[in-house]
Amino acid sequence: MKIIPLILATLAVSFMEVSAQIIPVKDGDLYSFDFANVFFEVDASVGARISSFEVNGTQVLSTTRSDNYSWGSTFWPSPQADWTWSQWGNWPPPAIMDEQPYTGGIGDTTIILTSAVDDGPGLQ
Repeated sequence: MKIIPLILATLAVSFMEVSAQIIPVKDGDLYSFDFANVFFEVDASVGARISSFEVNGTQVLSTTRSDNYSWGSTFWPSPQADWTWSQWGNWPPPAIMDEQPYTGGIGDTTIILTSAVDDGPGLQ
């Protein structure tokens, strides 16, 4: 289950309240923001997957890494029904976007991570 809308709404409210205090941090392949009552972390080595999202110290995401798909959260192309490039139909999501390393870095108040271009549909 994707909870991206909840995450984005919470982040938007938090950004509005404390945007001047947000300083991104890089620790190896992990990029994070820690502000007010929110902690947000992305793992660039695994498809720029959101690896942690805490509100008031409570982890909102599943962080148990039992496989490449069932932990954290990520962005995928939409709608899923259009993923016709996979030999298995519309699952799994494109590996280049979901589980392969992203490149990028941090700016003054931003984290920018980019996947390689997928040869099938040409997505990035």
